[in-house]
Amino acid sequence: MCVEPTREDRAAKHRQNNFMLLNIEGTTSLLAQVVTPKTFLAALITLDGRVVAFHIHPSAIVADEDEQSDGSDQAKIAAAIASGLWREDCYQRPFSSTSKTEVAREVRNLDAVCELGQLRLNFTPPFLLVLVGKTGSVSIDTLSMKAQLLQDQLKGPFSNIVF
Repeated sequence: MCVEPTREDRAAKHRQNNFMLLNIEGTTSLLAQVVTPKTFLAALITLDGRVVAFHIHPSAIVADEDEQSDGSDQAKIAAAIASGLWREDCYQRPFSSTSKTEVAREVRNLDAVCELGQLRLNFTPPFLLVLVGKTGSVSIDTLSMKAQLLQDQLKGPFSNIVF
């Protein structure tokens, strides 16, 4: 008789093999809420499974050119996007003003930060990058290509999971 391993058994095996254990069920619901269908960089998750999520507007997290950035600013931005704190429809995120002009400006700022070419990354590996696209709007091939471009930009290896 063959017994299927339980989730706990699989998790223990992953930990033994030093693989990243990602709670797909718990994480996917958060990561599904990306800012726009064109947003490919969704989250930075460390290999021990920590996601840093902050309620901070991207315009408030610009690293000073003179300071050494450890990448935490970009991680906060990415994690805030991944956790659904900001969405294109603006209904599910906190914002300081009800003015339509202000909302439009915030969304534009966020889009600028999220664009792959605009986001200058300065992370110290190892880490896990999760790339997410809205179902039906982004092909797996496109996400894989973006992952490769991002890996080239980072000039270092990383693991990626494409949803």
